[in-house]
Amino acid sequence: MGRNVALKFLPAEVMGNPAAMERFLREARAAAALNHPNICVVHEIGVHEGRHFIAMELLEGQTLRQRLARGRLKTDELLDLAIQIADALHAATRKASSTATSSQPIFCDSKRQAKVLDFGLAKIAGIEKRRGKRGHHGRVPHESGERAGTVAYMSPEQARGKILTRDGPFLVRRGALRDGDGAAGIRGQHLGGHLQPILAKAPTAPRSVNPELPGELERIIHKALEKERRLRYQSASDIRADLQRLKRDQDSRRQAPRRRLRARRRSPCSRS
Repeated sequence: MGRNVALKFLPAEVMGNPAAMERFLREARAAAALNHPNICVVHEIGVHEGRHFIAMELLEGQTLRQRLARGRLKTDELLDLAIQIADALHAATRKASSTATSSQPIFCDSKRQAKVLDFGLAKIAGIEKRRGKRGHHGRVPHESGERAGTVAYMSPEQARGKILTRDGPFLVRRGALRDGDGAAGIRGQHLGGHLQPILAKAPTAPRSVNPELPGELERIIHKALEKERRLRYQSASDIRADLQRLKRDQDSRRQAPRRRLRARRRSPCSRS
């Protein structure tokens, strides 16, 4: 069709693992079934010279991580992106159980539109033949009872092995827990050092990192990071609603001085 696309090829070790291939195809088909403006379009799942690939929408811009590396987001931009991402997650979780687990698969284009690139496909591509070997992008293989996910973004129940500031929410031992830490970082003697903050430590208050953040946004973030699963947001639509309400209130407060000024200009006293 004369369309430029991005191609994601699977590594050979995944193609040699029947269970990994089956899961990859299942997840890829689920992703291809999604139709949402904030989710990267999957055009085709194919094979070239014996190698499986995904043909995806070609995006111009940068990942969220790259954008954050340039400096803090303004509150308006932050809320816009957060609402879009929550909307994408809501659409995805209605179709499948997979979710994006870090800022790596979030893409931002020049029009401030967020795009979720995949929902676990990179994690599947990271499964390696030997148990215990670090996976692609630092994700932990979900095989042989091991924990699955990116360590810095794990929920407490993931950290126990059960089924957005610039830094991760747990800033203890800075440098020891990084986005990308994988299986090697959460076994044996490393368990306490890497996972204990997620399991027991209160997250750093976002406003202590960025005092310009609205207090309500800090409340939303803390609710999303609750240790008790039942106290966290139960769906992406719930967090989206709170973010949309906050954005509406922020816009209303910003426009209030303009409305008062227009009202004074229209009043008879101001004309006399």
